[in-house]
Amino acid sequence: MSAVVSLDLSFIRQLKAPRSGYITVAYKHALDKVPRGQAECQWYPPKDGTRPKAIVVFFPGNPGLVEYYPPFLSKLQSLIPRSYGVLSMGHVGHSLSLSFQTQALTLNEQVLVKVDLVTKLRQEVDAWAQESGYEGAPIQIGVMGHSVGAEIAVQTMRAVESESPSSAITASFLLFPTLAHIARTPNALRLAPLFRSPLLELVPVLLMLFKPIFLLINLVYYLFPSTRNAQSSSIYAPNPITVTMLETPIVVSHVLRLARSEMQTIRDPDLDWYRKNGQDGNGRVFSYWGANDGWVGREGDAVKVALRGEQEQASAGEEVTRLIECKDNIPHAFCLAHSDFIASKVADWVTHAFKQKRL
Repeated sequence: MSAVVSLDLSFIRQLKAPRSGYITVAYKHALDKVPRGQAECQWYPPKDGTRPKAIVVFFPGNPGLVEYYPPFLSKLQSLIPRSYGVLSMGHVGHSLSLSFQTQALTLNEQVLVKVDLVTKLRQEVDAWAQESGYEGAPIQIGVMGHSVGAEIAVQTMRAVESESPSSAITASFLLFPTLAHIARTPNALRLAPLFRSPLLELVPVLLMLFKPIFLLINLVYYLFPSTRNAQSSSIYAPNPITVTMLETPIVVSHVLRLARSEMQTIRDPDLDWYRKNGQDGNGRVFSYWGANDGWVGREGDAVKVALRGEQEQASAGEEVTRLIECKDNIPHAFCLAHSDFIASKVADWVTHAFKQKRL
């Protein structure tokens, strides 16, 4: 079934989900300074069938395919209050089903599209509440991101609040975040030659010529381990989403170009901002860090220090620890085989953040 194209966020008023648990929509932005394009979205309506009291907006990593995340988001929604909705938004040009494609967007352009969506989401939920005669607290919105999606979540949060202070984001939830000098991380240094032309142009061409034969599947697994089927070590059981992506060279091109943009863009983190919003500050940033994550270097460690502040663990009386360093050997690409485990960690954060805001 093809996705319905939407220029606004009215689709969140659909409160009955199909058997999959979510409604698929192609969100078409109208920003003048960003190449035209569509982002695939999945809307998980509240389980109780009512207007949501809170919405978590999720941004994927790179590849920015929403198809990798339904097991995680479905499990997450089953663990949070039934009145909460979840909206997953893929990156523009990173879709296996949308026919409309665009030129590859930079990281900053992807952020602008996310800011556009979250801004319109706030307008939509406020209008919905007003039309319903609701006079209570505004519907809360939180942002969540995996890998580079965490950086996108942070920048979206900052931009939305800068443009409209009254549109405050309740909290951000960062999973295996890449927030600082990604080009200096071990994985980026290993892959650096790929992101220099003409190699960047060569991979999609090879895919067009040879299709996803075993050699090319292994190549993509080497470049982007997050695409591997973590539940099988056999090359004869590749992740089906990855295989489909390999059959769509333009998506592979967008993935590679976004990766190059990440390395050019994600540099010095604003440590003061992380301190202000971390455990010693207003506590709006929650983060889960992998052990020996090849996409996090020393500058990433500095972000952890800023977020943790003077507190090594939750203060007396607090229900949750806002920063978790993984001790369970969960890989960076958690969404392939460890969705339930991470969802259980994140659910506590979401419930705590939204309930605390209501106090």
